Amino acid sequence: MISFGYIVAYFFKGYLWKRIILLLSTIPIAILMNSLRITLIGVTVDRWGVGAAEGLIHDFEGWVVFLLCVAVLLAEAVILATPSRGDRICLDYLTVPRPPFWTGPLRLSRPTLTLIVLSAAIAVLASAGIGTPRHIPVGDRHPVANFPLRFGDWHGSPLTLDADVLGALKLQDYFLGDYQPNQRNPPVNLYVAYYGQQRVGAMTHSPASCIPSAGWKVLADDERILPVENSLSLPIRRVLVGKGETRQLVYYWFQQRCRSLTNQIELKWWLFHDSLLQDRTDGSLIRLVTAVLPDETEEEADARLGSFLDLAYPLLRHRLNHCGTGLQ
Repeated sequence: MISFGYIVAYFFKGYLWKRIILLLSTIPIAILMNSLRITLIGVTVDRWGVGAAEGLIHDFEGWVVFLLCVAVLLAEAVILATPSRGDRICLDYLTVPRPPFWTGPLRLSRPTLTLIVLSAAIAVLASAGIGTPRHIPVGDRHPVANFPLRFGDWHGSPLTLDADVLGALKLQDYFLGDYQPNQRNPPVNLYVAYYGQQRVGAMTHSPASCIPSAGWKVLADDERILPVENSLSLPIRRVLVGKGETRQLVYYWFQQRCRSLTNQIELKWWLFHDSLLQDRTDGSLIRLVTAVLPDETEEEADARLGSFLDLAYPLLRHRLNHCGTGLQ
């Protein structure tokens, strides 16, 4: 979407500040339109089932939202244009020049020739690394799949993801299990997804996009700071969801190297930052879910997740050692 914004800004003939607005506006347009898409998925799933969020229908919705984004961007350019000042979208650059392109012998000055040689050398060096797997240093990390099933009063039962889900997620390491301190309380479901190298099609994604597609409605969504081991603070995303009479409380966060993140935009920025400066793209998603029983309050469900996290966090810290010293 930013690429389209750049193209529209390039062809827009007007004040510089208007062209900058066109380029920067692609970010909120994309965010708002994708929020609309997620809402649409929730409505269609609620009415026609999970199949409405899969396959051709899902892809079609994506293309429709993308075309709407482009339409909004072009409408913005029309609104910003002031005909009396000569503002317009100039398409003259799309015309094909007529030959001859030059009339005399081609002469290159020394600075121009130097620039061409340097550009070619950089292109060759850059292309040499395409397709070559990079070594991603991840430190002394214990496998997530070996997460203990017993700690404190909590006893866990391991679960597995379906083969088609694993194929879609392209996980390098993961853990999924239900934990209970006793049979009276609902279990706490722990899901940890680890990627040693994130790339397009194989990277952490927000549970916020999966919740509507599974037919759940978001009843509350906010960010909280939880005290954890050694007086550290852990930011988490707290989401209360409902489906009919059933309610669930969800905690999740992303671990991007030494950073605990809850915002998808922050996550993308630090992923780009670490890839460029540290040559690392490793990261994880940690999600906790528990049911909110009809006869209990949200605070009781919060206390259950908090009690579990107090004991599970130190164990997670040793298995998600992205920065050499553990989570921070």
